[in-house]
Amino acid sequence: MSTLTVTVTEAVVLNGNQMGGSNMASLDVSNATQIVKSCPPQAETVLGNYAATVNATAYANFDFDNSIYTRITNLSTTDYIEAAFVSLDDKEVADSCRFLLLPNQSAIMYNAKGGKLGECSVPNFARSMTNLAYITIFNRSEENAVNIEVFNASK
Repeated sequence: MSTLTVTVTEAVVLNGNQMGGSNMASLDVSNATQIVKSCPPQAETVLGNYAATVNATAYANFDFDNSIYTRITNLSTTDYIEAAFVSLDDKEVADSCRFLLLPNQSAIMYNAKGGKLGECSVPNFARSMTNLAYITIFNRSEENAVNIEVFNASK
């Protein structure tokens, strides 16, 4: 077992006032994978297979059942992407949480197992969270392929 240390730091001086902070999380992990994947223009690229799904082979290119940390980073310096974290319930009905990632921006998700629930209403904290099934990236560029980096750690 190894320790993954994740540090998020914000620092800004605005109108003479220094603001921000730094937060650190230490996670016990036994597996880690880091890949760079090219996403073609005006196309969807699917990553992952975090849960047992009926069509699991479609997502078999990135597979960790016990993921506790996942980071998607847009490596482009000019183009933006959309990243969607998608869950499937026991009836294979999908819900998603979608992020716009500008150049060099990241989206981070902790606890893929039972740690996500997208809702099309105000949050209902009484509902159980779902397992992350896969991540899909949509490259909005008309002409440029965009590289993304995926870093995943699991127990």
